Amino acid sequence: MQDATIAATYMMLGAHAAGLHTCWTGAFDEEGIRETLGGLPEHIRPLVLLAAGRGHLPPRPTQAGCPSGNMCTKISGKRR
Repeated sequence: MQDATIAATYMMLGAHAAGLHTCWTGAFDEEGIRETLGGLPEHIRPLVLLAAGRGHLPPRPTQAGCPSGNMCTKISGKRR
């Protein structure tokens, strides 16, 4: 189980480096997935599903009065 989760994490990192978004799914109908994948043998157990694709990125937030629309950090109530 630990090896599978480590492998899936590296797959997620690789997808991110390629500009893809991923979603880890660990709760699913194991028998349904087994059938969907063409009848996996009993000795092969699906442990995780990873969805990957190009997601929607929301626009970056801005604050009024900041140069170039960059985010400003408030420290002690003052804009920096």
